[in-house]
Amino acid sequence: MKEWLCHNIDPEAKVKEFMEKTAVKREALLRDENFTLDQIIKEFPRLFDTPGMVEVDFRTVFPDVADRLYMQWTLGFSEKVLQYATLQEKWENYLNVNSEAINTDKKKVNASLSVLPVTLPCGKKGRKKATIMDAKKSYMDVQPQIVTNIPKYLDEVTNRQPYILVLGEALDPSQVFVIVERKALEQASLLKAVDVCFKLF
Repeated sequence: MKEWLCHNIDPEAKVKEFMEKTAVKREALLRDENFTLDQIIKEFPRLFDTPGMVEVDFRTVFPDVADRLYMQWTLGFSEKVLQYATLQEKWENYLNVNSEAINTDKKKVNASLSVLPVTLPCGKKGRKKATIMDAKKSYMDVQPQIVTNIPKYLDEVTNRQPYILVLGEALDPSQVFVIVERKALEQASLLKAVDVCFKLF
């Protein structure tokens, strides 16, 4: 199956079937310290060049929690996250937004997802604690739509870990991608991008 997947991108139903059957093997490889994500991508290229395969893998290995983010990240939860963010006095500056602009349900959800690196404690970067800006940049990169050439952007990427690229504004993006191993996986929404990014870890 692995060999077939290396050389075929369709029929999509068969790709999905074989990806489901090999998901547990990929999960074991991801946990094996001797394998890098780049090696896994070379062995299973359909993981990133066929839409939805990251989710298929995750759902196959962890069926009980595959949709948990969608079930719990409701509008009410988003509003609580934003209310908590107001305790961080510079949160609007970090996101480069005015709270009055967060005036629709979609913008509230997007703002609550964007504010996570500002409200959650930062981890360590080497021997010192990462700054909020470091955390924000490793989680989400917001670029103006007009200046972003995706192939050029991917050539210049230095962060190998999965993160989110937002084109346009974080509150109302025109396009959203998950960037992993210099590949751009387009997503339908910011919530979907956060979900896929999490599933890649």
